[in-house]
Amino acid sequence: MAEAKVKENKGFEQKEVEVRNKDYVLQKVPIRKAMELRQAMTDVNLADGLDDIKACDLMFEHIVVSPRVKLDDFTSIQEATELARECIMFLFGEETEKK
Repeated sequence: MAEAKVKENKGFEQKEVEVRNKDYVLQKVPIRKAMELRQAMTDVNLADGLDDIKACDLMFEHIVVSPRVKLDDFTSIQEATELARECIMFLFGEETEKK
């Protein structure tokens, strides 16, 4: 599982995570943008309601700020989905205790 360190940058909360021995910096977006992202990656026609490809594309484009990555940069589906899951939990999960 990823380790985390939370801080603020330009008014938006950031979180440093480690996924499979690689460090990433995630950054929250304004509430409206977060809701637009959630709506864009939701698909009621899928069993779990989430389009994995759209979720990865959107999270990597808007939430992962360092290093910049795209889905095609990954060679492991598990690594890509683990990073996307970290992004989703950071963006939509419970409030994170600031360290």
